[in-house]
Amino acid sequence: MNSAIELNPSEPMHYFVLGKIYAAMKDFNKSVKYYEKFLEFRPTNSEAASNRHAVLCYFTMQKVLTGFRE
Repeated sequence: MNSAIELNPSEPMHYFVLGKIYAAMKDFNKSVKYYEKFLEFRPTNSEAASNRHAVLCYFTMQKVLTGFRE
C-alpha cells in the first residue's frame, strides 16, 4: 500500500486501507494518521470517521487498563 501511495498519492482508498491494516496490527498512531488522511479527501465518509473513532477509543481504553496493572 505504501508503494501504491507513492505511485498515486491522490487516491483516498489507499489511506483508508492502510488505516484498517494498521488498526489490525494494533499500531493505533499510524491507523489514526491514515484515517485522517483519507478523511481529508472524503470528510463526510462515516465509515472512516467511525473507524478512526473506534481506534482512538480502543487505544485510550488500552492505556487506561494497562495503567491498572502498574
